[in-house]
Amino acid sequence: MDSREARLLEQYTSLEYILLGDLRDILEESLDRESRRWLIAVLDALLETLPREFDLEETDGYMSEVLERYPNWSGQVDRLHRDHDLMFCKLKELRGRIERVTRDGKTYFKINDYDKLRGLFGQLLREIQRLKSEGDYEAAKSLVETYGVTVDQPLLAEVHKRFEPLKIAPYQGFIQPRLVPVKNGDEIMDVKIEYPEEFIGQMLEYADKYSFLPVRN
Repeated sequence: MDSREARLLEQYTSLEYILLGDLRDILEESLDRESRRWLIAVLDALLETLPREFDLEETDGYMSEVLERYPNWSGQVDRLHRDHDLMFCKLKELRGRIERVTRDGKTYFKINDYDKLRGLFGQLLREIQRLKSEGDYEAAKSLVETYGVTVDQPLLAEVHKRFEPLKIAPYQGFIQPRLVPVKNGDEIMDVKIEYPEEFIGQMLEYADKYSFLPVRN
C-alpha cells in the first residue's frame, strides 16, 4: 500500500467513525420525519464509504508489517474483517431494503423494495461466479467465514425450533421435491409435494427417467 492509498484509507476510516457516531445518536432518539431523513442520508453515506474502505484494505501490504511483527494477531484481524463485513450487511438491512420484523415471537424478513433486493442478489451471484472463475481462494474463504460461520445464534435456534415439527432431515435441502399432479380425469386439480428420503435414490430415479436427455443442448 503506497502513501496515497494509506491516506485515503485513513480518511475513509475517520469518516466511518464519524458516521457511525451520527447513526448511534439518531437511533437513540425517537424517529420523526426529519430524523428519518437524516438516518437515510447517514446510511447512504456509510454504504458508499465502506466498500471503498474495503477495497483499500484488500490492497497488498495492508496490515502486513503489523502481522509480521505480531503473527499471533492474524486470527483477531480476520475476525475484525468478518465483523466489518457483517456490519455492512446489517447497515444494508437497516436501510430498509430488507426489514427484520418479529410477530408472535417469530422472526420474519419483510422485503420493502424488490428491485433493490434483486440488485443485491445480482451482486452476490456475480461475486460468487468471479470466485469460481478466477479461483480466488482468499476472497472465497472470507465470503464463507463471513456469511457461513458467523451466524445469529438466537435466530439459528429459532429456525431449528420452527423447522423441527416438519420432521424433514436437514440434508433434504439438497434433494429436489417431487411434484405429483392430482388429477380429476385428464384435468390437473392440484399439485402435491413429496420429499424423497434418499439422495442416492433420487439420483438413480433421475438416471432411469431422464437418461435419454442429451448431455449437451
